[in-house]
Amino acid sequence: MTQFKDRLTRFEFWSAMAMLPLHCVLLPRLLLVLNNVLNLGLSGARFNLLYYCMSFALVLVLLGRYLLRSWRNLAEKPGLCLMHFLTAWGLCLALNFAVNLLMLLISPSGSNPNQDTVNSLTAQDRSSMMAVAVLLAPVVEEAIFRGGIFCTIRRRSRIAAYVVTVLVFGLYHIASYILSSGDLRMLIYVIQYIPGGVALCWSYDKSGSIWTAIFFHMSYNFVSMM
Repeated sequence: MTQFKDRLTRFEFWSAMAMLPLHCVLLPRLLLVLNNVLNLGLSGARFNLLYYCMSFALVLVLLGRYLLRSWRNLAEKPGLCLMHFLTAWGLCLALNFAVNLLMLLISPSGSNPNQDTVNSLTAQDRSSMMAVAVLLAPVVEEAIFRGGIFCTIRRRSRIAAYVVTVLVFGLYHIASYILSSGDLRMLIYVIQYIPGGVALCWSYDKSGSIWTAIFFHMSYNFVSMM
């Protein structure tokens, strides 16, 4: 078994934890204020692109050294990382099949609000959303969720690292819709993020490099967008 070598310094850990509220709450609100005050007239897709560019820049500044160290882990064993990238895809497809069957049973007529939003923004501006989904979001989200949360908990408990990271990752995609609508029934859609969340943790855990998870995330989003 590949030894899990990634470690965050104390500064990097707290930077990753700070990125969670910054990325999820403060940056979009700040950008919304700037859009209104400066009358920028940003479309939903362009707003999303600028928002992720801001988060991407912060991740590079705060967690750039961590990403570089993890890249070296990838460079030490590219073949092994590729193998775990591919096995993560197999795991994800198998779990997706099971989750899709489950969702048909418990929510046959519902639709994922986050996916509906992505579809709407993609129809509005496909190139901007492709840039967000395939290039920016994987780096930002993996640095926060797999880098900050999974990597830290993994040192103490592998099971807890999987459970907490997958749960938080799923809630990240749905929480804003629950808060805006007050409809707790939307929690059911967290289930749909379990396959991707588990596969991302697996690819990182087995390869020991966050970049395996980033590349898996990029490929997964590319396939979804296509």
